[in-house]
Amino acid sequence: MNSNMNKVFNLKEYGTPEIRQRISVLERFRLLLDYTNDAVFIFEYPSGELVDCNSQARRYANHQEGDDCHANFADLVPEDAWAEVQRQLIDFNDETFKTQPIESRFIGRGRNVPVEITVGLAQTEEAAYAVAVMRDITERRLQEQRLRESEEKYRTLVETAGDGICIVQDEKIAYANPKVAELLGYSTDELLGVHFGEVVHRDHFDRLMRLYQRFIDGKNEKGVIEVNFVTHDGSSHPVELTGSAVSFAGHPASLVVIRDISMRRKTEQKLRESQAQFRLIAENVSDVIWVLDMDFQTFAFLSPSAENLYGMSTAELTGEPMLNRLTPASQVMVQQAIAEEMAFFENGKFDPYRTRTMEVEQLRRDGSTFWAEVKASFLRDDNDKPIGILGDRKSVV
Repeated sequence: MNSNMNKVFNLKEYGTPEIRQRISVLERFRLLLDYTNDAVFIFEYPSGELVDCNSQARRYANHQEGDDCHANFADLVPEDAWAEVQRQLIDFNDETFKTQPIESRFIGRGRNVPVEITVGLAQTEEAAYAVAVMRDITERRLQEQRLRESEEKYRTLVETAGDGICIVQDEKIAYANPKVAELLGYSTDELLGVHFGEVVHRDHFDRLMRLYQRFIDGKNEKGVIEVNFVTHDGSSHPVELTGSAVSFAGHPASLVVIRDISMRRKTEQKLRESQAQFRLIAENVSDVIWVLDMDFQTFAFLSPSAENLYGMSTAELTGEPMLNRLTPASQVMVQQAIAEEMAFFENGKFDPYRTRTMEVEQLRRDGSTFWAEVKASFLRDDNDKPIGILGDRKSVV
C-alpha cells in the first residue's frame, strides 16, 4: 500500500467513529485484495500511471511490501495488450459492451509470465481510474500444451491405424479415418454425413442397425459382427465391425472399429478346400487315416476304411476311447510311446518332422485280434506346440 494510504489509515487512532468505521471497511477490502491469488493494478485513465496495487502485483513487479507502485501499466504488458486494454476501457461504459479476457504476458522488470487480463473502469469526482486484474496462466498453458500433445498423439494413432475407425451418429458417419476411406474407395471428406446403411450390403443392414440401436440404448456396450461393405465401385468387401457406445459432441454415438477380413476369408476358403481334398483322399484309401485329440483318447477323425478292419462304424469308433481297441499289452506300449514323445518335446529336443512307427495288436468288435503297423506324428500349431496326433494304420498280414 502507498504512503498516502498509510497516512489515511493512521487517522484510525484519531478520527471520529464514522471515519474509523470507514477505515475498518477499507482495511478489510485491502486484506481481501492482498490475499487474492490474482494481481490487481489500479492506474489513472487514460495515462496508465499506477496509483496502487496489491501484494500479488508487487510480487509480479519485484517490489518490496510497502513500496509505492511507481510504474506505468503500459510498460508492464506488450504493446498489443496495452492497445486492447485501451480499446476495452473506451467502450466500457457502453451498455452493450462486454469485457473480454485478454491473454498476453507480464513483461515488467525483465519477467515474461503468461497472464490473462480483465479490465474495468471507475469514475470518481477527482479522476477516472482503471482496474486491471491479472491472473498467472502458466499452469493452464502447460496443461493446454500437454492436452494438445496428447490429442496429437491419439490423432496420429487413429489416422495411421491399420484398422478403420469411424464414429456413427444418427446413423450417419460423423468421422472416418483414412483406412475407412481406403476400404470403401472414397475420400474422408466424401464419407462425412453419409448414411451408414449406404456402405453396408443390404443383406446385412437390418441386423447391423438393430445392433447399433442397442449400443445407443445402452443395452449392449460392445459387439462384433461380420458384414460386407459396398465400395465406391459397387463391389463387396468383407469386414469385421466392433462397436462401442460413446458420446460425441455431447450426443450418443457409436465408435466403430472396422477390420478388413478379406484375406482371412480367402484363407478360410483355401482351408475348406484343402480339408475337402484331404477328406476325399482319406476316405478313398485302404489304410486307416486318423487324427487323435490331445487327450490321447478321442478320435477327431477316422477314415471309413477303419470299418472293415474293426467291424464297426466310424461313429462307433469315434464315440469310444481309442485304447478300447487295443489289447492290454499294446495299451501299455502306446501310452509309453506317447509319454516319451511328450518328454522329448518338453525337453526342447523336438523335431517337427519326427514320426514314430510301431506294431500294435488291436481288437475287433467280435473280440478277435489283428496286428497293425501304426505310423504317427504330432500335429502342431504355429508355435510348434502339439495339438493332436496324425497317423495311419495298415493291417499286417
